[in-house]
Amino acid sequence: MARSIRLLMLSAALGTLAACGGSGTGPSGNGIGTFTAVIDGVAWSSDNISLQVSSGGTVPGTQVITGSKLTGGQNYIALILTLGYISAPGTYPLGVNQGVVAGGSAILSSQTGSVLGIWNTGFSGSAGTVTITSLTSTRMAGTFQFTAPPQLGSQASGNRVVTNGTFDVPLGAGFVLPTAGNLGNRFGATIGGTAWNAATVAGVGQGGAFSPGGHGTTYNISLTTQVTVSAGNSYAIGGQNGFSATATNGSSSWGGLGNTGTVFISSLANGRAVGTFSGILAAGAGTSGALVITNGSFDVKILAP
Repeated sequence: MARSIRLLMLSAALGTLAACGGSGTGPSGNGIGTFTAVIDGVAWSSDNISLQVSSGGTVPGTQVITGSKLTGGQNYIALILTLGYISAPGTYPLGVNQGVVAGGSAILSSQTGSVLGIWNTGFSGSAGTVTITSLTSTRMAGTFQFTAPPQLGSQASGNRVVTNGTFDVPLGAGFVLPTAGNLGNRFGATIGGTAWNAATVAGVGQGGAFSPGGHGTTYNISLTTQVTVSAGNSYAIGGQNGFSATATNGSSSWGGLGNTGTVFISSLANGRAVGTFSGILAAGAGTSGALVITNGSFDVKILAP
């Protein structure tokens, strides 16, 4: 009973399960599963009685896996893996806003005596990955790994490194696959030679003119066109008949006169814009050096303003 109370208190405090609005599945539901990992080099596996799965809510492809393991007395280590827009087997990022981006986030907590530590992947965009190896009409299986810093306000210190994570669990009640027009968003690039993935992505547009953008803990990047574009064509970054591009990183900014580059639109179907981009963005006032962007790609649902 004490273990169940601790799990319920943790879930309520973090708001994870409540935000998804789903119902749980445990040993008495569709069948118990497995939830394991290696945490800072030490093997961990959820106690069967603590393993819970939740789904449903307004975001399709939502699956929340919660597990806890008693480590002695009232001490425990718990993991919560929250996924959204999971549509098929494949690799998805952790450290993203699963309410709009295909992927998810993870929370690790531990109780040691009177000390409660909480670590959260947050919205870095690149805290780790989850790979869905099997998705059937009744079950989901996969692997995961991530690095999580302490959650602000907790008693935690130092990062926690989770490797070799595995799960094989039933789908939560109410699990619904995303449709072709509602697959969640993706926006990423290589910036200055370093891979960058947006944690939150949005797109607004109408009549073929649109503006996709991605935000993270480092860079915020947006592309905007005021002209109607079509699939299969390339458009210049800079100039009146192409795209404008801006980027920020803290107090540094790029974009405007002097931008060069290309945006290629590969698809405009199902209310989505899919394409690639690369370019060199001119430094803004007070910023030193241009910003070099390569291997950019986006797959964004475009919402009418």
